[in-house]
Amino acid sequence: MVSRISFLIVKHNQSALADDEQFELDNWISQSEENQRLFFELTDPDHIKAHLKQLQAYDEQSVRTTIEAQFANAFKGETKIKRIWFRVAAAAAVIAFFGSGVYFYWSFEHHKSLTEQKNQLARQDVAAPIKNRATITLANGQKIFLDSVRTGTIATQKNVRINKNSSGAIVYSGNTQPKTELTYNVLTNPRGSRVIDITLNDGTRVWLNAASSLRYPVSFLKEKRNVEITGEAYFEVAHDASRPFSVSKGYTNVEVLGTHFNVNAYEDEPNIKVTLLEGSIKLRNENLSSEEILKPGEQGIVKEHQIEIAKSVNIEEVMAWKNGLFKFDHTDLKVIMREMARWYDVEVSYEGNIPEELYNGDVPRTANASAVLKVLQYTGANFTIERNKIIVRP
Repeated sequence: MVSRISFLIVKHNQSALADDEQFELDNWISQSEENQRLFFELTDPDHIKAHLKQLQAYDEQSVRTTIEAQFANAFKGETKIKRIWFRVAAAAAVIAFFGSGVYFYWSFEHHKSLTEQKNQLARQDVAAPIKNRATITLANGQKIFLDSVRTGTIATQKNVRINKNSSGAIVYSGNTQPKTELTYNVLTNPRGSRVIDITLNDGTRVWLNAASSLRYPVSFLKEKRNVEITGEAYFEVAHDASRPFSVSKGYTNVEVLGTHFNVNAYEDEPNIKVTLLEGSIKLRNENLSSEEILKPGEQGIVKEHQIEIAKSVNIEEVMAWKNGLFKFDHTDLKVIMREMARWYDVEVSYEGNIPEELYNGDVPRTANASAVLKVLQYTGANFTIERNKIIVRP
C-alpha cells in the first residue's frame, strides 16, 4: 500500500495519472484530513525541497532499509497506529523518490508485479450484475420471473393488483383488507442480481439486496402488519399508528410505526444487524425477556442470547449496497469477500494464512470483480479468479 500511494503521488506530480489511478488517489485523499494534509505537503515544491536537504547524505541501501522498516512497523499493532505509521512511511517513500531516484525503482518494480496480477484478474474477470433476476412466488405456487414480464399489471390476488413500473419496481395496489386469513407472496432476489424495489399494499417501500427474500401478505390485517426476511433489506415504513409494522427473522423481531431502517440478516453472517436511520424502533430477541429501543444512527447487533447497541455507526457504509457502492470502513477481508460472493455470484476459497487487515475504500458496484480485488490487493492479500471462483492467498 505504501509503494502504491507513493507511486500515484509521483505520477500526479508528473501529470501522468490515468483515470482509474486518479480515482484511486482521490479516494485515498478523501479518507481523512491527515491524508489531505500529507498530499498537499508532498505536492508542494517548497516542502519537497526542504526534505531533499535532509536526504543528501542517504545512500541507496539506507533509503531502502529505512522505508522497509517503516513499512513493516506500519502494519503492526492497532488500527490507529497503522494509520499513523502508514502516513509516515508514505511520506518517506515519496520524499526518497524525489531525493535520490532509488525508491522510484523499488516502487516501479512492485507496481510492475501488481500490474501482472491485474492482467491475470482481467483475463478471467466476473462482471457485475446487469439486470435484476428476482422472482415473485404467488400464494398458489406460481412463480413470476420479473426480468421477463412486461411493464403493467403482472398478476391479481384477492383484488390486489401486482404491477411492474417502468423502472422495474414492483407495486401492490388495492384497498382490500382481509378479515382473518392472510394470503402471502414471496419476493426472492438471488445471488448475482441487482437490487429490487417493492412497494407493499400499505405503502411501505422495501429495497431487497442480492441473495435475499421477503415474505409478506398481499394485504395486511386491520390490527397489525408483519413481514419476514432473509438476507438484507432497507425499509421505509408507511406510518400507521393503529397498525404496528414488524419485521421477523428467526428469534429477532423489529417493531415500528413508521421509520427508515436497514436489516442485515444473512445466514452466513454471525449476527443480525438492525440499523436505524430515522424514527425509532423496538428491537426484541425472542430468546430474551428484554427489549431495546434504537435511536437514529444506532445499530442493534442481535446475538443468540443478547442484544448489543452500537451508538455510532457509519451509515454510509451500511447503506452503500442500496446506493450502488462497495464501501469499506475498517472492514475485515472475509466480510468483504462474503459481500462480493453474493453480488457477483461467485465462490470464495482461502489458501494459507490470510492477512488480518482492516480495509478502507469505495468501489462502484457496477465495476467488475477485478476492480474490487485490485483495491484490496495493495494491502497484502493476493487474488486469483478461476471461472466463477475467487481464490484468496497471502
